[in-house]
Amino acid sequence: MARQFAALGLLIAALAAVAAPNLKGKGEGLYYPTKEGDKLVYEMTSPVGTAMEITELVTKVEKKDGALIVSIERNLGGKSALPSQFSISEKGVSRIATSGRVLPVPIPLLNLTTKPGDTWTYEPDTGGGGPARMTTYRMGKEEDVEVPAGKFKAVRVESEQQLGANVYKATLWYAPGVGLVKSVSISGDTERTQVLKSYTPGK
Repeated sequence: MARQFAALGLLIAALAAVAAPNLKGKGEGLYYPTKEGDKLVYEMTSPVGTAMEITELVTKVEKKDGALIVSIERNLGGKSALPSQFSISEKGVSRIATSGRVLPVPIPLLNLTTKPGDTWTYEPDTGGGGPARMTTYRMGKEEDVEVPAGKFKAVRVESEQQLGANVYKATLWYAPGVGLVKSVSISGDTERTQVLKSYTPGK
């Protein structure tokens, strides 16, 4: 079960916001944590009530080619995962490395140039080693979202991916200055929810 939670947590992060940010600021207008020491603690629950805690910590932030490169360390149910990296610019937020591995094609998690109803897609480079799995994202409106960490104005993003015979669907909510505050994922008949339990800004 813990292994399934870990795999699902990584998938949600990948399927993983809408005014253009100001990179000269401290990140308050960005829909992602961008300060070293920022710590987010989540709780993921399964249909049977099993819960797993997920912790994300910003360990490094640097500027490169007009973007912020944010390094994240994750702990899934008490087990450390290899670090991931995200690129944040006025055009959006992309995942550029996962589990310590640089991605050949960055994952465009949040498209900051879109408006509600707009869509964008991502198709990984499989190198001919397997079938392509295209993910389609749709931008939603800003909504009030209440989670254990508090109440947030958050932007809704929906995603859909074909996984074999199943279609994986996820709805994610991103709040400015914090990032992901809630996600609901559905794969087949299984639905899981991840909510932000606490957010501690870096010093």
